[in-house]
Amino acid sequence: MAQSPLKYPDATADKAVANGDRWYNWADGFRWLEDETQERTQTWIEAQKELYASYMANRTQVLGWKQRLKIYYDYPKWGSPVLAGPYRFETFNPGLRNQAWLLRYTEGAETPDTLVDPLQWAADGSQSMAAWAPDSSGRWLAVAISDAGSDWRTIRIMDLSTLQWLDEEISQVKFSGVSWAGKGFFYSKFPQQSKDLTSQNQGQQLRYHAIGTEVEQDPIVFEWPQNPRYGVYGYTTPDQQWLIVSISPGTYGNMLKAVRLKDGIPVSDSFSTLTREFDSESSVVWHQNDRLYLYTNHEAPNRKLVRLKPGDQSRQWETIIPEHPEKVLQNVKPWKKGWLVLYTHKVSSELWYFRDGADPMPVALPYKGSISGLSVKENHSTAYFTLTTYAMPPTVFALNFGQQVPVAMHGSQKPGIGKDIEIRQEWMNASDGERVPMYIVQRKDRKAGPGPCLLYGYGGFNISILPFYQPWFHAFVEAGGTLVVPALRGGAEFGEAWHQAGMKDRKERVFLDMEEAAEFLIEKNITRPEWLAVHGRSNGGLLVGAVLTRRPDLFAVALPSVGVLDMMRFHKFTIGHAWRSEYGDPDDSLDAVSILRYSPLHNLNFNTHYPATLVLTADHDDRVVPSHSYKFTAAMQQAASAHKPVLIRIDTSVGHGAGKSIDAQMNEFAEVLSFMELWMNPWP
Repeated sequence: MAQSPLKYPDATADKAVANGDRWYNWADGFRWLEDETQERTQTWIEAQKELYASYMANRTQVLGWKQRLKIYYDYPKWGSPVLAGPYRFETFNPGLRNQAWLLRYTEGAETPDTLVDPLQWAADGSQSMAAWAPDSSGRWLAVAISDAGSDWRTIRIMDLSTLQWLDEEISQVKFSGVSWAGKGFFYSKFPQQSKDLTSQNQGQQLRYHAIGTEVEQDPIVFEWPQNPRYGVYGYTTPDQQWLIVSISPGTYGNMLKAVRLKDGIPVSDSFSTLTREFDSESSVVWHQNDRLYLYTNHEAPNRKLVRLKPGDQSRQWETIIPEHPEKVLQNVKPWKKGWLVLYTHKVSSELWYFRDGADPMPVALPYKGSISGLSVKENHSTAYFTLTTYAMPPTVFALNFGQQVPVAMHGSQKPGIGKDIEIRQEWMNASDGERVPMYIVQRKDRKAGPGPCLLYGYGGFNISILPFYQPWFHAFVEAGGTLVVPALRGGAEFGEAWHQAGMKDRKERVFLDMEEAAEFLIEKNITRPEWLAVHGRSNGGLLVGAVLTRRPDLFAVALPSVGVLDMMRFHKFTIGHAWRSEYGDPDDSLDAVSILRYSPLHNLNFNTHYPATLVLTADHDDRVVPSHSYKFTAAMQQAASAHKPVLIRIDTSVGHGAGKSIDAQMNEFAEVLSFMELWMNPWP
């Protein structure tokens, strides 16, 4: 599609910028864009916003796509129920509301109580309820509030007997849970201030807050001064008799310690060590008869459930549910003297009930998809979960004990939505001989032959990309496009071995999987390069940046969103240092060699015909700081040939993605779809 070359904002590269005692190519000259306090950085940002606004101005496609998106966003959105005391708590959004309510149901009452309405904090939806947790009696509610999408949280407490907020506010909370015990709860915080969106997060502490006490006096329950970069996270067993502390050097691997509690207070200064090494991951799920139950991938890549006695140094764990050779254990909950077990099998969810002396009983799911929000109390007669697919919004199901068939509790879809969509799974043979599956989502009446296609991927951090509902994906498919989501190495779809195959010095295998998936789609006549768009977020943004620089010939459009794009400096900001367990350490000479081979910023080439590229970031992203996107955009605008645009969309009062208002989502994705339509011609 021929258009006049764009005049990009001036971004002079500083010549010969050093990185330690080593020197890299010209792309490092844009490091000045890391400092948003500089006038020239602010000038560049504002100029990029103006360029993008002028490019998208008067695009009739944007309004058309936004009208379509309303159809797919406008459905009732229910969260999976949480039981506490005599109450049931749920989030609810009737459709296009910018933030959901938190509701409380009382047995016998006709209508629920509205406990929290985030739109009372900010009418535009820029403040969100990032997390919430009632205590076990249903008397108190802790709510973690995020401002403008930041990962920083402020915890507030509501007295549920009066529905009034207490004066107590806890700030500087980040990457933390809220775990009740006794008259208060455990939480994790950093010494850094919550307005600091770029400096490294170090020195995390686990603290305890008792209701009615001064927040400044909250005692430090646990910290790890041996290495201030380690994460410290605490939670209690369901009976609140044990505090479990997880210590993590990065995003993979943890050590577990435990201490007995009495009324929420540790009975000893000495913690028992449950797991010692950082080469596996474990999580405690239950306590009974002085034994702790945990699921782990220690010597079990697909995970198993084991039982142990705190303080036992023999490491003679008793296996309760053994590792399955083909299924990955994702979650396990004690229920009615047995276990409700969630598996991943061939990139979809399975739910089973295990009980000693009986054959495991499968739960008959109404359709193939992914389960989230598994919620159950040990002695309650009903378990809850949410099920979704690429064509159907999440639906909450209730499973009564003793039954195999769950009942839809809250219907989340409008009649007819998704009924014309076909979802199938195909497997490709990767170049190393591995079989890699992918979901292909199309209209049932789509004409045979190649057409517009969106290839989405993630491939990292031991995260499984199971079927999920994304309204703008649905709109694209209903308009005649094809959505393809491969299960890339680096994820957890097939256990820890799958993860290990795509991390550190094996990271390039992830990009090969994505490139070979693109070639597979072209070979199968599903699409052609001139109709193929590639998209990913965060680590998936790295994926897009890597494949567009490695194989620009494969794609018409590239959409790297909130991506890790400067792989030599990701560890310098906020929580980036934790990602070294996934990517390797850029300050290590051996790791740097493999990282430099694919770092998107460092692998751009001059006068190259890159795809039409729309980089997406946000001004309050304090996880993958926006300078990644700034530097990559400035470098690519100078490197790319002028035949296709390189633009950046910088969202305001938005973070890495969580808690984003419905309006902000629809505005972004209407523009993304419009950009795709411009450069994937002819559109069907």
